[in-house]
Amino acid sequence: MKIKLQGKIDNEQLELALIEFAKSITEEKQICVVDGKELENQLDLSAKYSIITALDSFGFQRGNVFYVAANSPRDQLDIIENIAFNRGWRLYCFTTLEETLAAAEEMYLKLNGSKVI
Repeated sequence: MKIKLQGKIDNEQLELALIEFAKSITEEKQICVVDGKELENQLDLSAKYSIITALDSFGFQRGNVFYVAANSPRDQLDIIENIAFNRGWRLYCFTTLEETLAAAEEMYLKLNGSKVI
């Protein structure tokens, strides 16, 4: 499953988008791709922390694996990954959509033994 975020977005709008995204996920081990490459703004680190700590209340399950394409600097992406991992989430951040999709496809192959079409 993939969600694409575009334009300017605030914390509340992102929360609503993620709640709707979580509703569309039907499998416990679903791979979730978040494409934030076309966002015109960045949330601050504390807002990202709040989002990560609320993932379960949005309807996501711990078995969900997140692959995020973001415009944030690599050092901030590393912090976000650590925050998620420390809270029991598997969330991987990348600076390009191509890297993100390749990593998601690799995980899909591991879980299902077939190629993404």
